[in-house]
Amino acid sequence: MIRKILTIVVGLVLVFGSLIFCINYFLETSTTPLSPEGGVDYQKIANQPATTFNLQSKQGGQVTVLNFLNDFADSVERDEVTKTSNITISSTQYCEKYRTCTVQTNVQTYTIQFSSVDDLIYISLLSNPVKESRKQAEEALQTLLGLNADEMCDLRITVGVPMFINKDLTGRELGLSFCPDSVQL
Repeated sequence: MIRKILTIVVGLVLVFGSLIFCINYFLETSTTPLSPEGGVDYQKIANQPATTFNLQSKQGGQVTVLNFLNDFADSVERDEVTKTSNITISSTQYCEKYRTCTVQTNVQTYTIQFSSVDDLIYISLLSNPVKESRKQAEEALQTLLGLNADEMCDLRITVGVPMFINKDLTGRELGLSFCPDSVQL
């Protein structure tokens, strides 16, 4: 009789212990780690099994995006002084990782930089024609984040061109081509 009661108690402890472990694991992996400044801590996310994380929208809300950071974990740069993290993904890194290269080339057509300070995304267009570079960067960003055009327009994204590519467009906010107030090229 005591053996039967002991077996039931041990079974209940194991079941409840497993349940508590699963709940704790889910809570840890479903939340987005923040840096002390309030932005996303990319380095922590890159080392998590979570499939999504949140970025701040222009309006201050949250937009859930795919966790592409695991694919580029070695590109995450952490600044221990400011406690921020950044990740820069070039067009060549993207096409090699996702096998989207149509022509073997080492020419970078864009870079996409994610900054944990206020969840800013910077796109630099690095080749002509600029219109085509922007289109490639937009498609890559949509794939990385798993968002549609409307959702992309809610994010804090800056699109620019360096002077060595096009001095007339340098210093202008081009925006994403499908968002309101973007510069049509």
